[in-house]
Amino acid sequence: MKFIDPDHPFFRPAWRRVVTVAVILIWAAVEFLYGISLFGWLLLALGIYTLRALFAPRAAGARAGDAPAPPAPPPPDGR
Repeated sequence: MKFIDPDHPFFRPAWRRVVTVAVILIWAAVEFLYGISLFGWLLLALGIYTLRALFAPRAAGARAGDAPAPPAPPPPDGR
């Protein structure tokens, strides 16, 4: 399970991804303005993580669950 799944249908419209990131970063700015730097830094980190998770380019066809299966182990040869 991912913290933020960019393949979820909720994040399909681009405006929802933008609003999600903007709310987190605005909240971080408010925390810094009120002098609560610990939560400001935490929310800034969360905002950067969310920005990367929702907008970073992924390889073509690279979706959650599209990973190829690992190769089968070789058969035992009796040694």
